[in-house]
Amino acid sequence: MKIVMKELKTNARILMTDHFGSSVFSAFIIIVLTSSLFSFSMKLLSGPPSVMTYITAIAILLILSLFFDVLRAGIYRVFIKRGRGEKASLGEIFHPFTVRPDRFLVTALVLTVADVVCVLPAILSGLRAADPDATHVGSLFITNLLLLLAGLIILVIIRLSLAQAMPLLLEYPEMGAFEAMALSMRLMKGHRLGLLRLHLGFIGWYMLACLSMGMGFFLVLPYHYQARALFYVQVEANE
Repeated sequence: MKIVMKELKTNARILMTDHFGSSVFSAFIIIVLTSSLFSFSMKLLSGPPSVMTYITAIAILLILSLFFDVLRAGIYRVFIKRGRGEKASLGEIFHPFTVRPDRFLVTALVLTVADVVCVLPAILSGLRAADPDATHVGSLFITNLLLLLAGLIILVIIRLSLAQAMPLLLEYPEMGAFEAMALSMRLMKGHRLGLLRLHLGFIGWYMLACLSMGMGFFLVLPYHYQARALFYVQVEANE
């Protein structure tokens, strides 16, 4: 069954309107988690520069980001249940912590490692180009740009392929992390471009949210989450 993006977004808006209060509260949680992680990371990195400081900061941030990823999966569960026409309370947010949370942590860790691996060559190349003693800076800049572009393309493909791993773990408690990732890759065959279009379609909304002094994020975030949840529901139904 083909996924009609216009219809999907319309249904997402209707569901968000029907559950307006809890949708805004979900967005509030996401914003608080994201801003807290960013503020904490800036605080950690503002200390005296040293290798140990950076290692400690990265380790703490990794642990916190994995915890937040599990909590965000719980928020996602609320939107998925609504997408199926089921009742969902905000208590569902903590559901991932009650059903083998290690599965969510492993999945989040794999995605984080993929992010780092894809952009690491460009970062290392950029550091080399920034060296005052470096020669052929122009060619190094072009190389860095190409590495960054290639890394981002690979990262987008990986992220789109594994996009349904977390939802699958939410719905199938007996499923392991790697099993969910494998099934996600199978489910997303033929749907990666559709999901990419869905995400790109929200760029304008996020730009408007920025112009509204950030207040628009309380509407755009639950709208985006609900649309992604409906996309998963339809993709999973097609299997």
